[in-house]
Amino acid sequence: MITPRKVRNHLFIALFCSVALFFSAVIISAAFKNYFTPQNVAGRLTREIAASCQELDAEIDKLASVNLEDNSSWYHVFNKKFRNAFSDRGIEILVYKNDSLRFWTSNVFAAPVMRDSQNFPTEVIRTGSGYYLVRQKQIRNFHVVALQLIRYDYRYVNDYLPNGFYKKFSAPANATITLSRGNYEILNPDGKFLFSLMYEQPFELAIWLQYLVFALYVSSFLFLISALFLLYIIVSKDIRPKWMVFIAFILDVIILRALQFYFRFPADLYQVTLFNPAYFASSDLLPSLGDFLINSLIGVQLTFLAYKYQFSLRIGSQISAFKKQIAVSVSILLLVVLYYLLTETIKGLVINSSISFRFENILSLPHISHTGMLIIGCLLFGFLLIFELAGKLFFRWSVDRLTFVVAAISGLILHGAFTFMLGNFDPLASLFLLILFAILLFKINEKTNVTYQVSRVILLVIVLSVLATNLLNRSETLREHQKRSLLASHLSDARDNLAEYFYNEAAKSIRSDNKLKTLFKGDDTDSTMNEI
Repeated sequence: MITPRKVRNHLFIALFCSVALFFSAVIISAAFKNYFTPQNVAGRLTREIAASCQELDAEIDKLASVNLEDNSSWYHVFNKKFRNAFSDRGIEILVYKNDSLRFWTSNVFAAPVMRDSQNFPTEVIRTGSGYYLVRQKQIRNFHVVALQLIRYDYRYVNDYLPNGFYKKFSAPANATITLSRGNYEILNPDGKFLFSLMYEQPFELAIWLQYLVFALYVSSFLFLISALFLLYIIVSKDIRPKWMVFIAFILDVIILRALQFYFRFPADLYQVTLFNPAYFASSDLLPSLGDFLINSLIGVQLTFLAYKYQFSLRIGSQISAFKKQIAVSVSILLLVVLYYLLTETIKGLVINSSISFRFENILSLPHISHTGMLIIGCLLFGFLLIFELAGKLFFRWSVDRLTFVVAAISGLILHGAFTFMLGNFDPLASLFLLILFAILLFKINEKTNVTYQVSRVILLVIVLSVLATNLLNRSETLREHQKRSLLASHLSDARDNLAEYFYNEAAKSIRSDNKLKTLFKGDDTDSTMNEI
């Protein structure tokens, strides 16, 4: 039994968790932002460069103790100590004898075969793969060059070509290197200028940190909603009817969410990648995937509270059959409306986003696709709770099968007619709604009001999963067709003179290609080339 004392204790716990999570997010975000301020990064990177200089000098000194003329000794040392030096530590060793390259530890660095004064003129050099710290020493007729990768500098970025600073340096990814003097200079241990840091892009936390901050802020808000709900339980102890209290609570939650959305509070939350409209944007009220996810989580929480505490109409069996029919009809109408909103919301999530929902390999999907899947899961789970709550209401109202069947058929006809008038009638959607009503009929036929029947809930989960999969596949196909149509319209438009020029040049080259004519020698060459 939940006593008023327990409710107060739960209220204090919810408030404490809300405040603790909120300030945890604030502290974590502020700490990492302070850690990556340009001044702190420059000072820290200077110390890390000094440590790398000492490490490279130590490696050169070790090599100096080896018999440089003995090839077998060199091979043993290189194979034992430097076999994985670049992959593990970003270090590469070059050994020149009489200015000719004799030994090297990796092929990543494009080492010159012949050394001259122009090859390694400064302590930091830039090559096609990145920026390298250079330490070198002359040992008799051998010249040893030790290189430490500082930052990758590939022209293209993909899964196989990394970017940003090497892992032993703690500079952020948005910091770039310039070999000219600037505001944030990096010096060697002797105080000599090496390079400067530039910040062309705004700083962003790492993806895992962004998700952590997002989770803390959203959890804080959800605990605040729980605290508000418990406060309503305490204040409205003697207020009747309870369902009016629950509606007032929902209105307060909507007001809180609207204020948080309008003032974009907290500001750190809206700097998370999820709020980038490049991933999703539907309207001014739903401008980002992050807002969509927050609204979905709040919706699940509200439906769970309604299902758990059953703030609902308590219509007894003593009321007239007419009033009972009205209540059942309104409930069925509400379920039909929610079902329509569910299907349209899932389709809108796909159509209005750039997220991939191709589930051939779920593990290879980007993190933003997993967020979309979480939103869909929240929508389906919330609808499942509402459906179960409706079943409880119908059982409590002692609804007979005939009344329910008539109301359900009317709801199906209304759903079909409405979607047909809108021009998006889908027979499969109506079929799934019919199956859902059939499952709900099983709930009405139960002899005892049990909390749930496992078999019925599993069947409901399967139907909703198949429904969501069908909606995702069809919406993904529709979006792909829309993209192709848009691309075709751009291709058919001759406004891009440069593209037309390159296309015509490529066509001329293909037509005059003798190798292609040889390949199609057995065919009518002219007609084949015209088709190409």
